[in-house]
Amino acid sequence: MAVIFDSLPDFWIQRSKHWGDWLQEVAESEGKRLGDFNYRFHTDDELLELNRRFLDHDTYTDIITFDRSRGSRISADVAVSWERIVDNASRLTTDLGDEVDRVVLHAVLHACGYADKSPEEEMKMRALENHYLTVRPHALLHVEQ
Repeated sequence: MAVIFDSLPDFWIQRSKHWGDWLQEVAESEGKRLGDFNYRFHTDDELLELNRRFLDHDTYTDIITFDRSRGSRISADVAVSWERIVDNASRLTTDLGDEVDRVVLHAVLHACGYADKSPEEEMKMRALENHYLTVRPHALLHVEQ
């Protein structure tokens, strides 16, 4: 198992040290084994281009998960817009740490088989995100931004 963060903004480096163990606990809670997750952080415009190229979507997004899971072992390549996370946290008046944790978690939940295309699926995804945010390691709740 490897959880890798490439081009991570400096203000999340301390926080990222706690993500791997937390995501492994999430996967195990979902009856899965955490494989390799490669997160690469992009600008909004870079992620928009990936969204157009791979998903034929012409919209900004905070995350694209390229699921590579096999059976119960979940793995993914994940493209994240750090600018979208910062903007969403501000727009939603959410703590920036909570928002980046939610997005990092979101990719693991997708690899576990959860979708968010329909309103019902989105409600289920948000409920799972909220649940796993409440059981984050204590260390993640006290990381300086």
